[in-house]
Amino acid sequence: MAKTNRMLTRSEYLQHYQRDKNGEALHRQYYAQLVDESVIEYVVRVIGHERLLASADRYLNDIPLNEWDRAAQYFFNQSWARRFSELGDSLSLAGIVCVLKEAATQYIERQKNTN
Repeated sequence: MAKTNRMLTRSEYLQHYQRDKNGEALHRQYYAQLVDESVIEYVVRVIGHERLLASADRYLNDIPLNEWDRAAQYFFNQSWARRFSELGDSLSLAGIVCVLKEAATQYIERQKNTN
């Protein structure tokens, strides 16, 4: 997902999500703001290249949630709390899992586009 200079805040995301027919795209846009190459590399290292590419579920729910939760523990620190706070959000396990799944989705899309 392309990053823009202006960040979408949590309240804007929720406000638009309720009336937007394309909520999935908005969800991706919101969490993509927190994805960078280091997050993508982390997800590939922790979950695994093969497992990501073998996932048959568009939401990656065939990779057990407890694995996403364990991977998310790495991000519970002041730096990430600040990043979420800048969006008017709070650091949470669910939020980090959304960031990790967005990073994984970006990785999978890249891999499919290069093959």
